[in-house]
Amino acid sequence: LVRSLKDNPNISGNLIKVQRDRTELNDNLLRCIQEIRDRGKYATLTHKVDEENNSKIRFQQLKSREKGLSDAVIKLQQTLKEEQQTFQQTLKE
Repeated sequence: LVRSLKDNPNISGNLIKVQRDRTELNDNLLRCIQEIRDRGKYATLTHKVDEENNSKIRFQQLKSREKGLSDAVIKLQQTLKEEQQTFQQTLKE
């Protein structure tokens, strides 16, 4: 909920997201209870948690890659600027 409020201060948007998250949680718990009753296992819940963890890891990797690429672009822009200045100096001489 806190993350939702920070990401989207729009009250109606937050209410919809909270309701959707609540419904999803309820559905997952009901599926988990049924699965435990039927099979004595809760593989669906484990699978959902694994999927969420993998998704978070991929997101962190993507953010890290994006930061690296952004840093590389900044460095290339600085190099280009220095090269342009050097070229201008050479033309003046």
